[in-house]
Amino acid sequence: MLDREKILSAAGGECGKIEVFDTIDSTSSYLKELAREGAPEHTAVVAASQSGGRGRMGRSFFSPEGTGIYLSLLFRPKGDAASVGMMTAAAAVGVCRALESLGSPELGIKWVNDLYLNGKKVCGILAESVFDSSRGGFEGVVIGVGVNLFEPRGGFPSEIENIAGSVFGNCRRGLAEAAAGGIIRELISVMREGDFLSCYRRRQILIGRSALLLRGGTSERIEVLGLEDDCSLRVRHEDGREERVLSGEVSLKIL
Repeated sequence: MLDREKILSAAGGECGKIEVFDTIDSTSSYLKELAREGAPEHTAVVAASQSGGRGRMGRSFFSPEGTGIYLSLLFRPKGDAASVGMMTAAAAVGVCRALESLGSPELGIKWVNDLYLNGKKVCGILAESVFDSSRGGFEGVVIGVGVNLFEPRGGFPSEIENIAGSVFGNCRRGLAEAAAGGIIRELISVMREGDFLSCYRRRQILIGRSALLLRGGTSERIEVLGLEDDCSLRVRHEDGREERVLSGEVSLKIL
């Protein structure tokens, strides 16, 4: 069972309302409902496991008990939903900072929202806009974070065992609460600072590499040239044509 007071302590007073569960369908789905009901900014939902965790493009996210931490945090930015892509990038930097402060090796970021260690995915981040037509439209942004802290007993399921890894390997008492609180603290901090682009760019693991550009049911080999200031990728196709690739349009597979 997660200790709510330890999470609050690790968050350093940054978090507002927080709800903690042993298990939940999805922390983000639950928090989106709270947001529509008027929950204040920086409301957090934390769980030790999820039965319906999800990632980008509707994919499921492996969220078993005893191996990770799963949380969502509400932001109510001024303006509209156009900032979600940049918030995803900022969140990736914040999660890196939080985990590394607990002793993790330096983490890499696979554009746009996955954290990698030793060639394997250890964390997924998903930013979702919240809308409520009855209250006037855009309500805010929910940042969802799922981290594989420890190796599951018996290993990861066969379908992801070659791509999924853990940050710390063996289970350590109290680390889940420290990670949850630290992530909340750093997410709020990086959003407040707004100065994350240089760190996000430095940690990119795709730049200078070949990858498969997957979109619209097709795949094409491309070379990743760099990251633009709006967090889009600049890529070169095999015919020499260059293009800016926007988040949400594609999935990039490392070759």
